[in-house]
Amino acid sequence: MTDESPRRGDFLMFTGIITNTGKFIRKEESIFTFNIDPTLCRKLKKGMSIAVNGTCLTVFKKPSKNSFSAEIMPETRNKTTLGYLKINDLVNLELPATPMTLLSGHIVQGHVDTVAKLTSIEKQG
Repeated sequence: MTDESPRRGDFLMFTGIITNTGKFIRKEESIFTFNIDPTLCRKLKKGMSIAVNGTCLTVFKKPSKNSFSAEIMPETRNKTTLGYLKINDLVNLELPATPMTLLSGHIVQGHVDTVAKLTSIEKQG
């Protein structure tokens, strides 16, 4: 069995395809904790990247067999939807792509520059 997890310093990429969901369960200052499936949690290691709602985060710690925490910097809270999360909100999760990953989506980095507000939707046809 090979270790498919990226190593620190690797150029991390995501496909944008959601592979799992989790639940936002706790915020302690800048540390956000998410409840996830134990099978996914076993794949996570401290220092590993994971996309949460499309934003690349680093696993800070694993408080239990079914949760992980990430430190969210003020710039990340301001420029992503993570700053709007409420306890028990569902989040979309994706592990970084590896050489073994089926690239069925797009190649994206998970680094977000800004947040926009949808102000209207117009039905056509």
